[in-house]
Amino acid sequence: MKKISVAAMQLSKGMDVIGGVVLVLMMLVTVCDVVLRYVGHPVFGSYDMITFGAVIVVGCAMPRTSIERTHTFVDILIEKISPAKGNGLLVFTRILNVLLFLFLAWSLFDVARTAVKTGETSLLLSIPLYIPPGVLTICCLAECLVHASKVMEIVSSGGRR
Repeated sequence: MKKISVAAMQLSKGMDVIGGVVLVLMMLVTVCDVVLRYVGHPVFGSYDMITFGAVIVVGCAMPRTSIERTHTFVDILIEKISPAKGNGLLVFTRILNVLLFLFLAWSLFDVARTAVKTGETSLLLSIPLYIPPGVLTICCLAECLVHASKVMEIVSSGGRR
């Protein structure tokens, strides 16, 4: 079980680096586009690049955010109930998260598969439109791994989080 937690952490760190690099590239494209617009030569396809980059940044940030619990977390209820019930509630919500992200991954994979069949591309740069849902499918599966590893940590530690 420790190996799964380590794998989830390694994967989330790698995805975090990818998201950070893409965010910096988005910033550079935006700055270049704004500066070059003043001289009459905007960056061709900057809208496509920024849109696709935003999908990658948001998707890659999800697993690390869940591991470190840096997202909004309301623990008022958990503080009011016994530790055993609190851990049970955490396990239950993590299992629901796994199911939710599995459903999202399946749905996004279906969208990507449809885009491959139709051959749709972005308007300016002709980037295949199966890439964003494909990337988000991978991100959702990584999120499933993170939540599953957290469930196993709580169960194997006897309820200590």
